[in-house]
Amino acid sequence: MDADDVAFVKEVYFGVTSHYDELIEEISKHADKFEIDRIYKVDLAILLLALYEVKFISEIPFKVSVDEALNLAK
Repeated sequence: MDADDVAFVKEVYFGVTSHYDELIEEISKHADKFEIDRIYKVDLAILLLALYEVKFISEIPFKVSVDEALNLAK
């Protein structure tokens, strides 16, 4: 990884951790009849990453965040 990649990973990691409660609340609102604790941890991590990108990184288009999340989930 080059310096830009490392910076992006750090931005996302610290962004997700600092907005964790807000992101979990948003996911919970849309997880119809599904408790957060029942979501597989890998799936939850993917959702957190994608939601953080959508809400807080305007340089990444919505479609790109969703596509990357789907590819990771596969």
